[in-house]
Amino acid sequence: KKPIRIINDGTTSNEDRLGALKDIDYVVKQEMIKDNLMVIAGDNLFEFSVRAFGKFLNSKKTSVVAVFDMKDKSKLAKKFGVVKLDNNNKIIDFEEKPEKPKSSLAATACYIFTPGDIEELDQFLKIHKKADNPGDFLSYITKKKFIYGYAFDEGWFDIGSFDQLEEAYKRY
Repeated sequence: KKPIRIINDGTTSNEDRLGALKDIDYVVKQEMIKDNLMVIAGDNLFEFSVRAFGKFLNSKKTSVVAVFDMKDKSKLAKKFGVVKLDNNNKIIDFEEKPEKPKSSLAATACYIFTPGDIEELDQFLKIHKKADNPGDFLSYITKKKFIYGYAFDEGWFDIGSFDQLEEAYKRY
């Protein structure tokens, strides 16, 4: 078991916040992380096993993202990153919040990045000024490397939206 640490990025308002990707980069550099890095956005409410998610990473030996089948493409339009997987769960297509989703698989904001992909984050941030959407980095990295989707069917809600928060409230 590893201890959990909370790192303060020094943000005091919306005006000086770093954004999700720069926050990840900040923590990696501040803590000198050289290992796999699990990132779970705070607006995720999920029931899948984090341990099984980690075992999936170990079996693939590459970065992974948890994906959830929404069963209905219209529920994804303009709201979520959309993933297509091959028969081995390798991501073969990723689009961030498309108008016309090609799949019903939503990319959750639950990732485990390998050290090599974390190094790619530094390059990404030098090229791209968008720093608040991990989906943009996922789109970038899937064009360069194999990334796998950890498909799960346990419950998942993006409680950052009122409709999903209401659905979660009804369920629980």
